Amino acid sequence: MGAQIKTLSFLAYIVRIFQEVVIANSLSVTNGMLNLMANCPKEAAHLRKELLIAARHIFATDLRQKFIPSIDKLFDEDLLIGKGVTLDSIRPLAYSTLADLAHHVRQSLSLDVLIKAVNLFSKNVHDETLAVGIQTMSCKLLLNLVDCLRHHSELEPQRSRQILSKLLKVFVKKFETIAKIQLPLIVQKWFFPCSKTMFCMEKFEVFLLPSVLLCS
Repeated sequence: MGAQIKTLSFLAYIVRIFQEVVIANSLSVTNGMLNLMANCPKEAAHLRKELLIAARHIFATDLRQKFIPSIDKLFDEDLLIGKGVTLDSIRPLAYSTLADLAHHVRQSLSLDVLIKAVNLFSKNVHDETLAVGIQTMSCKLLLNLVDCLRHHSELEPQRSRQILSKLLKVFVKKFETIAKIQLPLIVQKWFFPCSKTMFCMEKFEVFLLPSVLLCS
């Protein structure tokens, strides 16, 4: 397995040089990479990380278009990340890699695949075990999918409307979480760092300075 992933990594680095040859054999590449994800041992986090890095390089080329027919499989977290406990450490890499792919091919995705993307990344928006950067990335991807869903609404208005309504609820809930939990912590950090009751003017001035400069 390790040798196979090393081979894919090598292919990822030469794909730009021999792009025509690789694209001509794209079916073997896509099937091979999906098989590696499916068969990668759950305890081998280092191998899956290397596999995801190779996939990220491949998705950055025109070869990503060849993954559209099978992209729905990548939204299965058991395939993308695996089932091992130690694999939690590579979740950010896995989600960011998939988000990059989905972003670049979003106009070519079917409604069923878009729904899978919305379901997965909506969950990530509210997953506090993920870094803020991954949550923000998930929000950006969801916003980029709105226009694609709008196009599908002409053919399947009911399903598109339902998923757009879900997106709206996701963002409303996120704003609610920010207002109730995160914003008070930010205010406490910036405006009341000296004590629980004393207002820290120095921090307040630093916080307001960029706004003052913009207005002047």
